Amino acid sequence: MADGSLSKNVSASATRLRREATFVFSGRVEREASSSLSFIPSSPGTAVVRVERIYHAPPDLTDQRGQDVTVLLADGSPPQQGDRRLVFFTDPVAYGETMGVREIGRIDEPEQSDALEDLVARVTSEMNEEEIREHLASADAVIHGRVTERHQAHDGSRRFSEHDPDWWIARVEVIRSFKGGLEGTIDVRYPNSRDVRWYLVPKPDEGQEAIFVLHRDGQRVGDATLALRHPNDLIPAEPDDLDRHARLV
Repeated sequence: MADGSLSKNVSASATRLRREATFVFSGRVEREASSSLSFIPSSPGTAVVRVERIYHAPPDLTDQRGQDVTVLLADGSPPQQGDRRLVFFTDPVAYGETMGVREIGRIDEPEQSDALEDLVARVTSEMNEEEIREHLASADAVIHGRVTERHQAHDGSRRFSEHDPDWWIARVEVIRSFKGGLEGTIDVRYPNSRDVRWYLVPKPDEGQEAIFVLHRDGQRVGDATLALRHPNDLIPAEPDDLDRHARLV
């Protein structure tokens, strides 16, 4: 059998469904054709499921074990109430008294549940690496560097407009270049604004050592033509991260 003691069919189904789902859990149907959310009406296409084991969840959903969730069922036969444990592959769609999720698919929970958890973790790791590889491919330069100083990119007399990025400059000493052939000290532009458009973009600190994923966006502020533009453009320079990025670039 594949993946430890999982059958090939279970392994293939779980792999495909994990790639489409963000919240994967097992549980029993508590109530058929029912809802635990006041704004989602009960229907043959809904069921209330008690979360018994979480196989994968975003950080803000790891506390859902033991909670009831309303499942908006995928097309096909609805699961029946009872002792049968199922693994639901879902996406969260609603929050209220409880949580509502849209079902992408489901499988019977195998006896080899630890093997299924290992499989889900491995697929998740592969997805993360694919996302990193795509992001690095879109970058103009990727470096391991250290911030030696930072300052505002203008003299403060300029009038700000709505969603203005408030560009700042970080002077970065290049320790290692993964992409772009940079060396020495470079200027990196970043938006210091906390506006909704920019607040997730990293704001490097003086003395910080990190992996910088840099982009040319057609702008030049001072000597800075390379900029941080995305939430994942600044990555801690842990040994494992350095090795992984060297391999993925």
